[in-house]
Amino acid sequence: MLRLPGLQLLRHSRLGCSQAFARHVALQFRACASKVPREPKGTTEEVQLYLEPTNFLDVATTPLRHLSHSVAINVVNYMLPFEWDWNEFSDGAGQAARAVHSLLGEQDFSALQGLVTNSLLGELEGSKHKIEQENWLSPPKLIEVDTVALFSSRSVAPENDTDAPALRVTPMMKVLEEYSYKGSEKPRRFRRLLKWEFERRIHADRPAEGSWQLSGVGHTWFLPRSMP
Repeated sequence: MLRLPGLQLLRHSRLGCSQAFARHVALQFRACASKVPREPKGTTEEVQLYLEPTNFLDVATTPLRHLSHSVAINVVNYMLPFEWDWNEFSDGAGQAARAVHSLLGEQDFSALQGLVTNSLLGELEGSKHKIEQENWLSPPKLIEVDTVALFSSRSVAPENDTDAPALRVTPMMKVLEEYSYKGSEKPRRFRRLLKWEFERRIHADRPAEGSWQLSGVGHTWFLPRSMP
């Protein structure tokens, strides 16, 4: 199978999926955000920066990664009648991250169907015991999302005979999260980097169809209390 670093990343909407899917993401985020009460002013601690050992290499190589993957994607876009707009994709990825983060905090796995792949949904449902160990006072909040660069892109083989090859794109996102723990007077805020992966199945006979789904969130979607 020909390995393409990018293919038809954007077609009709900000996530390269249908307009209905994009509207669904936005509505999910607004619905989840409206459930979270605002914290009184002056109750939040200073923002802490959390960095993993790999973040230093990731940041150092990000300009080259973004350039190389962008060039490759634009070459494919030149060869095939597909569209690519980094600004639109980054904006859509941020909306999806907000929606999925809110739903995961509420453990509303049924609402995640269609937004994430079936394999990822199974992994998330199987890791509910990890959330119980966090002793949260309320679900974590994703306050800010800034999609800063295109980190990687790749194609994967079909999962079965009736499936199509998939394109997976991983943007690097800088986020600000807030965690409230039982027994703690103030919430804690952390700024860190996320590399969540998005997947879309590309059918050769109808490439414009289909939609983007979140396919990977790393080791955990949240920052474990024991790590900062």
